[in-house]
Amino acid sequence: MTRNRATPKPMVVRGAVATLAVAALAVAGATPAAAHQPAERPTGDLAGGLHTDQYITGQFAGDQSAADGQVDQSVLTALERDLDLSADEVEQLLTDLEGVDELAAELAEELGQAYGGSWFDHETGSFTVAVTEAGPAAALASAEVTTERVGHSLQRLESITAELDELLEADPAALADVYSWRIEVADNQVVVTTAAGQADAVSGLVADYGDAVRVTESSYAPQVAQSALHGGTAYNGCSVGFNLVAGGTGYFLTAGHCGGTGQQTSQNGVNIGPFVESWFPGEDDALVRVDNAGAWTQGPTVWTYSGTVTINGWTDAAVGTPICTSGRTTGLTCGVITAKNETVNYAEGAVFGMTRHNACVEPGDSGGPNWNTVGGNYAEGVTSGAQMIGGQCLERFGMANVSWYYPISDSLPYYAGGWGVSLMTG
Repeated sequence: MTRNRATPKPMVVRGAVATLAVAALAVAGATPAAAHQPAERPTGDLAGGLHTDQYITGQFAGDQSAADGQVDQSVLTALERDLDLSADEVEQLLTDLEGVDELAAELAEELGQAYGGSWFDHETGSFTVAVTEAGPAAALASAEVTTERVGHSLQRLESITAELDELLEADPAALADVYSWRIEVADNQVVVTTAAGQADAVSGLVADYGDAVRVTESSYAPQVAQSALHGGTAYNGCSVGFNLVAGGTGYFLTAGHCGGTGQQTSQNGVNIGPFVESWFPGEDDALVRVDNAGAWTQGPTVWTYSGTVTINGWTDAAVGTPICTSGRTTGLTCGVITAKNETVNYAEGAVFGMTRHNACVEPGDSGGPNWNTVGGNYAEGVTSGAQMIGGQCLERFGMANVSWYYPISDSLPYYAGGWGVSLMTG
C-alpha cells in the first residue's frame, strides 16, 4: 500500500540565488538493510496543492558554477556524449524545452478528459499534445504545439495502471512474472513488460482493456542499483541524493532500499547520522539526518565527479526532457525521460509512481540525484534501479538503457509535511 498514489502535475519550482557558500555533502556510508515492507504511508500535507515557493530554501548558495539558471559545462559535455548531440544541438534542445513543463500542466487542466498526454519529440523539436476530440485539437492550433488525435484519454490510461496496481497489492502472485507497467503517451497505450516467454499468459489478464494495453517481453529483470557491502565501502554502496534543511538541522534525501529507519550511516568510519524515515517497497525514498555537522557541511550542490553544480529548484518534468544523474559507480551520466508514473515490480516488492529514463545506472548509484537540465539544474528524484546484465547497464551491450528514479515531486511534499524540511537551493 502506498502513501500517495496521486500523479503529481508537471511543474517547476525555482529557488533564489543567495550568497553564503557552503561545500556539498559528498558522503556515503552505513550498514546494509534488508528490504522491508512499510506500513501504509500517509499522504503529505499538500496545503491546497503544490506552489512554486514551497519546499525550497535559498539560504545556501554553495558552488555558484551552475547558479542563475546556467548549466555547468561538465553537464553540457555529458549531455553531448550520452545523447549523441553536438554542442549546438544540445543548446537548441534546452532552448526548445523552456516552458514545456508549465505548458503541459496548463493544457492538462484546460483539456480535462480530452487530454491524452504530451511529450517532446527530439527528432522534430516539437511538443506534441494528444487529444481525444476534434474540437480541442482545433483550439490548440494557436498554442504552437503539434496535436495528435488518439483513442484513449490519459485519465483512462491512468485508471488502467491504477487497476493493475490494485491487483498487484491484492494478489501479487497473479503478476509475479510482470516486470513493470507504464503509460507510453506517444503510443497512447499502457505497456506491460513481462519476463521472457510470459507475454501470452499475461495477455489474458489484460484482454478486456483491448488496444489500450500492449504486452511486451524482456530478458532483464529490474534491479535496485545497490552494491554489495564490502570492507571499506560506504553507505550501503549507495549515493546521497539531495540536501535538505529544517531550521538549523541538515538532512539528505536518498533511496529507501539503502537503509531502514533508525539505521546509522557513516563514511570511512566517520558518523553522519540516522535514517529517520525510510520507505521501500511501495515507495523508494528515505530521509537521513546529518547529526555530525562538525564533520560534514552541506549545500545545494551535487557532485559530478569533475566538480559541483548548484541545484536551483525542483521539477516534475515532461517525457522527452533531458536529465542527468550522478552516482558513485557511473559518475555523471545523462539521458531523457521516457515514461512517467511507472510501476516497477522488483524482486523485493513493487515501487509505484516511478519516472523512467535512459541514462546509465549501475549498482552503487542507488539514492543518487537525478536532475532536469532545462534552464538550470532542477531536482527530479533519487535513483532507484535499472535493468542490468551482470551489474552493468544495457548500453554496454548495445541496447537502450532502462533506469528509474523515485520522483521528488512525491518525496519533498511528504517529508516537508512530516519533518519540515525544504530543498537547499542556490
